[in-house]
Amino acid sequence: MTNIGAKSISAISGGISAAFSTGAFLILSHCQLYLILDFFQKHLREPLFIGLLTVAAFLFSLKTFIIVTMKENVYGTTAYEKKWRKALELSPGLKRYAGLERFSLLLFSSVLISLIAAVLQFTLGLVDEPYAAIISIGSAIWSIAMIFVSLFYLQINLRSWFKFLDDSAT
Repeated sequence: MTNIGAKSISAISGGISAAFSTGAFLILSHCQLYLILDFFQKHLREPLFIGLLTVAAFLFSLKTFIIVTMKENVYGTTAYEKKWRKALELSPGLKRYAGLERFSLLLFSSVLISLIAAVLQFTLGLVDEPYAAIISIGSAIWSIAMIFVSLFYLQINLRSWFKFLDDSAT
């Protein structure tokens, strides 16, 4: 992963969704807010709940599989240990599993945010007020943003894994 950690990514994407929610309250009129509430209750609440719950379960299984597989096939190999020891000479505080730990935390954050967003759909989302719909939609946006970020970092990790396998084979 890059220097931006999972906590920073969670905070940034959460801030964006909070800005969306706050902006909706400040910009939209009273009538428009109730139109959003009506649309959310009739068309969005149930699909968002089902979709976010499904994504959380998928990310949880993906997290377990990817982290264990990468630990065994990359971080646990002697080739990686040699590479890590060279890097350790340049940077004495370098942890062997730091990249894997950050990636695991990112996936865990994505699962947690997706579960929270799903629960908000059928708890706060049942409140018949525009603020409840806006917060529920904002949490779904936060979850979706975290899912995209997780997929992006998954691709980066898979690419580096395949490069490592190619380098180890030669």
